[in-house]
Amino acid sequence: MKSYQKTQFLFSGVQDFMRRYIPPQAFFLSQIRKDWERIVGRNIAGHSFPANLRAGILSVNVDDSIWIQELSLQKDSLREHILDFFKDSRLSGVFTTLRFRNGEVARNNTSQARKLSLSLDKDTRQKIDETLSPIEDKELRESLRKYLIQSSLK
Repeated sequence: MKSYQKTQFLFSGVQDFMRRYIPPQAFFLSQIRKDWERIVGRNIAGHSFPANLRAGILSVNVDDSIWIQELSLQKDSLREHILDFFKDSRLSGVFTTLRFRNGEVARNNTSQARKLSLSLDKDTRQKIDETLSPIEDKELRESLRKYLIQSSLK
């Protein structure tokens, strides 16, 4: 197996793990943060960033009140773009609507994601630990744990 194929195989395995064991809300939020620019376009992504998801409401930080007004007018269209992007049936019902609020929007979305998500909830961390407990190699187990926690927060 070539290096690229190994990487693709590992990546698909990690994604499958996340789909199965990370709560749907955390998985949805990590994916939407990662792909925000692809979903809404460069211009909108430059002024906004998904902050959190609670009770089906995706709160989006926006850097200017004029942009909040503009995005509010496009709310239905943006919602449809998001639903089209996520055709994963596991995520149905996780996201229902958008809410725009004035907040910090970092130009580097990865650092913004880490800033906005200080920690995973206790249940998610416990599920990750339980899932990785059969791995005997301590260094590998800790690396995977760290990766899964960081991926869930992105």
